[in-house]
Amino acid sequence: MSDAHPSSGRIQPRDVWTVLWVTLVFVTGLWLLYEIRRILLWLFIAIFLAAVIGPAVSFLVRRGWRRGLAIAAVVLTLTVLAGGAVFIFVRPLVTQSIEFAQDLPENLDRLQRVPIVRQTLERFNVEAQLEQVSEDLPDRLLGFSGPLFSIFKTIGETIIALISIAVMTVFLLLYGPQFADTALRLIPDGRLRRRVDRLGVRSLAAVSGWVLGNVLTSLVAGVAALVVFVSLGLPYATLLALWVAVADLIPLAGATLGAIPGIVVGFLDSPLAGIVVTIFFILYQQLENHVLQPAVYGRTIKLNPFFVLLAILVGVELAGFVGALLALPVAGIVQIVVFDVLETNGHSAIPSTGPSPPQTSPH
Repeated sequence: MSDAHPSSGRIQPRDVWTVLWVTLVFVTGLWLLYEIRRILLWLFIAIFLAAVIGPAVSFLVRRGWRRGLAIAAVVLTLTVLAGGAVFIFVRPLVTQSIEFAQDLPENLDRLQRVPIVRQTLERFNVEAQLEQVSEDLPDRLLGFSGPLFSIFKTIGETIIALISIAVMTVFLLLYGPQFADTALRLIPDGRLRRRVDRLGVRSLAAVSGWVLGNVLTSLVAGVAALVVFVSLGLPYATLLALWVAVADLIPLAGATLGAIPGIVVGFLDSPLAGIVVTIFFILYQQLENHVLQPAVYGRTIKLNPFFVLLAILVGVELAGFVGALLALPVAGIVQIVVFDVLETNGHSAIPSTGPSPPQTSPH
């Protein structure tokens, strides 16, 4: 028989206190993460922006620029472009938003005169309620407690968030390579270190390519819609085109969401304008679905349509609109890691995803 300690099979007070302290630390950590969730989201966005801007900075560094000067040049260029976009869009956006709110009762009245809409209203006996709501809408929209006031308040909060994200992005561009090298040196196994380095390079390339491609696709959608709206003389052309560009950032459903307001305003203006706008969005969605998006997704992330939909739904549930934007790059990174694990374990038939990683020297 082995000489076991008499109390070896019993729970000691020290064990109870250890469990309590570990539980307390774990719960406190979760609480802290929840309290700083907004900052974590900003950091997450800054990492993605650094991944997108990083290739341009690296390009200048390879041309002999100092890293700080390269970052300053790239950030200054993006700031000028963003400032130009704000100058072009913000003034007409505010003007047209107020005009839209003021004209809403008249537009609703015109919408009620459409035969199919009028028949539906009469059938469900909601015409009186709709007229009362339409009369109160301008005050409700333009008042200090209305949605437009809340929107302008949100814009102020968004500006603060954008400044914070921009500062974090610059620091990540400056010190990101040092952080990555330090993290890699913590891995004792040289083979595993090279593997993690390879996965990091591949993931950053996929994220950068997807984000840039998606932004360019959305800009094309917004500019094309603006040309059509202005050509038809539609009201709120800038506001509608900006909505098309923003909605188009969302994969799958974004193009449809962006088209609906433009089609409605087109039919309110004239039946011919509504038909033209509808035909334009049908043709453009075919172009985007069969030419533009395959060019973006095919070079970056090759996700099954089911996982695309699942990733978007999860992203929306976790972080709303921002989650929908970042869902596919995150899912693409997860897929790259999973396929790398499968290939390492001997499943060489698994197809590779994303662009081929460049050769990296071991650290």
